[in-house]
This record gives sequence, C-alpha cells and structure tokens, in this order.
Amino acid sequence: MKKSILAISAFVVMLFASCNEKKTEEVMAEETPVTEEVMVEETPTTEIVKLEEVEGAFTTTELKLKPGSYSFEVTNKGIDHEVAFVLAPNKENLQESDFIADAMLRQTIKDGETASSKMPVTLEKGEYVYFCPLNNTPKYKLIVE
Repeated sequence: MKKSILAISAFVVMLFASCNEKKTEEVMAEETPVTEEVMVEETPTTEIVKLEEVEGAFTTTELKLKPGSYSFEVTNKGIDHEVAFVLAPNKENLQESDFIADAMLRQTIKDGETASSKMPVTLEKGEYVYFCPLNNTPKYKLIVE
C-alpha cells in the first residue's frame, strides 16, 4: 500500500511540475514576439558630406543628394582666418533665421582644422544653399532630388 501511495504521490508531483513547465513556456512564447520586434527596428543612416574651403570658395560648387539624414564635415585648406559653414533653404532675401542651425559647424575652424555639423539634419526634396559668411564664399546649390 505504501508503494502505491508513493507512486501516486510521485505521479501527482510530476503532473504538477509538467503543468508549471507548460505554463512558463506559454508565457515566454507570448512575450517573445514583442522582444523580437524591438530588436528588428532599423535606425536611419546618416551620411557624411565632406567639404573643403579654400580662399573665398568651397572646392565643391554644387551638391546633389537624395532625401535623408546628413552630417557636414568641413576642412579649412589654407585660409589664414577662421571659417564656418551655413546651410539654408534656397530662397530670396535669405535671413539668418533661415539658417539650419544643426547643420552649422560645432565651432569655427582655423587653417588645417576640420569640424562637423552640430547634429545630423534630415533633408527633404528641394533646393538649399551652402556658404561661408566668414570666407565670403558664393552661395552654392545643394539639390535634394
């Protein structure tokens, strides 16, 4: 009789344990898709546009880009004073308030120095201009197609 009670007790314990295992598996199966969705998310890629400034000019006089996220990196090549970088929509009567602040360099740069824009900027289809007010450059076109 003791053996029967022990066998039944062991069976009940195994049954109870297997029920708990299935319950744990079911909960984990329900949670897994949420975790996988978060891991699959993609982040936009930021492309770096490298430009050089020489006395009174940029060496690249027109840019054509696709809509997207961009960071600008500018190098001062032989100018004996500090230079900068400005990006703005192409329009008449351009005002300082039109400048895209995040596209401006983190600081002005001396001869031989390179600096990047403050933050990546998202450019949509349209025409923009870039120039340097400290180097008296012309306004060059940047076209996003």
